[in-house]
Amino acid sequence: MCAFVVLTIFPNRFEKAISLDKDNGDAWAYYLKFEIQQGDEPAQKAIIERCKAADPHHGLVWPTVSKDVENAGKNTVQILGLVAAKLES
Repeated sequence: MCAFVVLTIFPNRFEKAISLDKDNGDAWAYYLKFEIQQGDEPAQKAIIERCKAADPHHGLVWPTVSKDVENAGKNTVQILGLVAAKLES
């Protein structure tokens, strides 16, 4: 039952979150992190492309990573990876 919930309901919740606020970079990062842990590569690539098109700028973690001096000049896809790595499981 638990695996069913994780693999079917969570993606729907992530889709709902990003459809309500495409500018929330944290939601994109959590979604990518979930797909890295539970999903497959085509789903990960789709999330990355959709995030790139949305070009998010807000969230709790996203702004701190994107505005860090060490990350100056990095694009949305690179920031997405850094934020996903920084988020807690």
